[in-house]
Amino acid sequence: MNAKEVAEDMKKFCGGGFATRQKIANYIGIKPDHVDRFLVGLERIDNKHYFIPDVVDNMMKRRGIR
Repeated sequence: MNAKEVAEDMKKFCGGGFATRQKIANYIGIKPDHVDRFLVGLERIDNKHYFIPDVVDNMMKRRGIR
């Protein structure tokens, strides 16, 4: 899957363009504490929501895929 496909799939799973740590963890299938590595440097909305395309971009960077 490329970044665009992952972002669209995550948006469907989370029900919109933003997601909390818990929803991101549920989507990936890991504990919320392990999601933090994908959230480093990202801006939060209402102190808990992350823009899904930014999260996916960080995930792909960590994998070496863009």
